[in-house]
Amino acid sequence: HAALVAVLARLHAAGIPVLVLKGTALRCWLYPQPYLRESSDIDLLFATREAAMAAVAALQPMGYAAPYVPGRFAHEVLCRHPTKRVDLDLHWGLSGNPAMAFLPNFRALHAAAQPLSGLGSSGRGLGQVDALLHACVHRASNLESGQGDRLKWLYDVHLLAGRLEDGEWEALVAACRSARVCGIAGDALQASSGLFGTTLSRTAMEALQAGVPNDALDAHRLREAAARLATH
Repeated sequence: HAALVAVLARLHAAGIPVLVLKGTALRCWLYPQPYLRESSDIDLLFATREAAMAAVAALQPMGYAAPYVPGRFAHEVLCRHPTKRVDLDLHWGLSGNPAMAFLPNFRALHAAAQPLSGLGSSGRGLGQVDALLHACVHRASNLESGQGDRLKWLYDVHLLAGRLEDGEWEALVAACRSARVCGIAGDALQASSGLFGTTLSRTAMEALQAGVPNDALDAHRLREAAARLATH
């Protein structure tokens, strides 16, 4: 936590806008106590690859360094502090999958961002609807890579969905349609409901199902691929 506060302050001083992602952000507002949401690294989102690499340079005086140069098609770079054992994953996209190219860009995410308690004036994370959208997309990425459904990732979906009101369900459907990930979102919500009994909006789930034909990626194939990987 102390390392993150210092990193955010340094990036703010350097004039580099940033958003905190995933469990690092969710523990600040979604969970009753921060320790209830474990995470092994700190995920940060930047507007562009160039902004992320500028962040690497800005953090070098603090002892951070990128052990490798990201490839042409990468969407993140590792920035590590060797003595503090702190790893920063610097992203410039919510997903590296080309089929996810329609996800909200940094400008839209930043406009809807919310302050994160305890991280100083520059600590901001995804808004509630964007956070749920990202949690669903993140799950799909994990299925694709063979990591399967981990408890903490599905519980993120459960808690986020449980906070949505009618207007926010409508906003989620609109965001999923625009991002062409209706099936991915619907599949994640159904998985959460099956495991945790998550209360879902019937109207929203029907709208997500109706949007599946326009999706850029087949959510069912992701599950089939995950099942095949699990058997090997």
